[in-house]
Amino acid sequence: PPPAPKPEPIFPPPAPKPEPFVPPPVPEPAPKPEPVPPVPTPPAPVPTPPTCEDDADWATDSGDTCASIGSAEDSASLCALQDSTGVTASDACPAVCKDECIVNCDNDGDWVSTSGLDCEAVAEDSSGLCDIAVNDAGVSASEACPAVCKDECIVTVNCDNDEDWSSTTGADCDAVASDPDTLCSEVDSAGVSATDACPASCNEECIVTLNCDNDEDWSSTTGNNCAAVAEDPKMLCMEMNSDGESASDACPASCNVECFPEPPFVPLIPVPVPSPSTTTKPSVSVTETVGTPENKDTLSPTRAFLLSTPLPTEFVTIAGSEGGTITVSTETTGPPTVEVRDGERR
Repeated sequence: PPPAPKPEPIFPPPAPKPEPFVPPPVPEPAPKPEPVPPVPTPPAPVPTPPTCEDDADWATDSGDTCASIGSAEDSASLCALQDSTGVTASDACPAVCKDECIVNCDNDGDWVSTSGLDCEAVAEDSSGLCDIAVNDAGVSASEACPAVCKDECIVTVNCDNDEDWSSTTGADCDAVASDPDTLCSEVDSAGVSATDACPASCNEECIVTLNCDNDEDWSSTTGNNCAAVAEDPKMLCMEMNSDGESASDACPASCNVECFPEPPFVPLIPVPVPSPSTTTKPSVSVTETVGTPENKDTLSPTRAFLLSTPLPTEFVTIAGSEGGTITVSTETTGPPTVEVRDGERR
């Protein structure tokens, strides 16, 4: 028999060739959104500060002005007044009638600084203490003491008299000062009163009342009180206490010359002035003795002396020419007599 055919070898099919690697496509970046401009916020309305200046020309038919309304005790009730054109005081006088323009000038009576100062003490040195002094809560004197520290609360009083003012009766400000109770009500030909023209005599705020009472509780840092200051004011009036108050302020009776009592009046008694003396200075003739005392007839020529002062007594002793003394009689009006003592030459 024919040989059986050889079986053909069976080979595994060839592995398929891997396909070439193709990288995945890179996604394109998404487009950035365009920035949206912010919607502008309208600015907050700035509050317009109120106009607090009064109209100086505004006046009612009855003569009311912003100044007179402001000085009235019940100014709020007068703010409805109108002038001849219908403008109310509320519109013309905002400093008086509008709440936002009215400044509270009342001091806080309970405020005390950390160093113990109240508003009255701050008033004595407002320029130095208003911004410095604070209390335990941090409230400054500027806030607590507006009557002392705020310019709009400090009223400046003009105390200068009008030198040209004269009343209808001829009285000027000097005359008003001599009798203010009677003459401050006088007016001049233009209707200006002495109260307005002569504030130094008629305005109580211009009349300074002198306080000469010592502070009995005051004591300096060295322990001196006002009684001790009075014993040596020249040295001790400069001392201060722990609050900085000087003896000059606390002890006016000892340190303020205006508080010193005036010396008692002593009338001058005229003393007669003696008329100038007409007595002439006498000329003294002195003779020298020659020989013994028994022979006094022989005399030498005289030598003249002039006394330097008038002779006050009947007998005056003057120096002799050789150191001795000579007693001269001034009792008579004639030539003086000379006594020679001990027979010595004089």
